[in-house]
Amino acid sequence: MIVGYKKNPTWKIRLSVKRNHLFWIKMKIRYKKIIHSTDVAPSILKERILRELDKPGYRILNQTQSRVEFKLNLLVPGSRLEVFKRVSGGEFDIISENKTIVFYFYYSPVSEFFLIVFATYIGITQDYNAFLFFMVFITVVFCISLIVMKSVASDMMENILNQD
Repeated sequence: MIVGYKKNPTWKIRLSVKRNHLFWIKMKIRYKKIIHSTDVAPSILKERILRELDKPGYRILNQTQSRVEFKLNLLVPGSRLEVFKRVSGGEFDIISENKTIVFYFYYSPVSEFFLIVFATYIGITQDYNAFLFFMVFITVVFCISLIVMKSVASDMMENILNQD
C-alpha cells in the first residue's frame, strides 16, 4: 500500500507501508546518463556488466536481454566508507541496433534525509548553532557524494567497455 508518492522526471520519493507495518522510504535522484558506442557484441557486453556488478553490495533487480537494473544494498557488512565509493543504483540499456550502451544511474539520499531529521531535532531541543553546523556538514557530504558517484559511474562504464 502506497501512502504517499510524488514524481518528477529527475527525482521521486516513495513512502510505503509493508506487511509488518514498517515505513520504507525510497528516494532516487536520477543524476545522469552515460552513453557510449561500442563494437562489442550485446551478449558479451551483458556478461561484462554482470561481472562488474558481481561485487559485494550490488544487487541485480531485473535482468533481460537488453537491460540490467541494479541497486546498492546498504545492509551489506563492511566499511561505511565503501558506500561512498559506489553508485546507489541504476540500469544499463544495451541497444543492439546502434551498438550503444546507455547507463542511467541515480543517487539515493536516504542517509542524508535521516541526518537532516536528526539535525532538526537537535536544533529544536538544543541549540540552533548545532543545527547550522549539521546542515553545513550534510550539504558538504552530499556534494562530495555526488562528485564521487559521477566518477565511479564513469569508471564502471570504462571497466565494462575495456575488459579483455
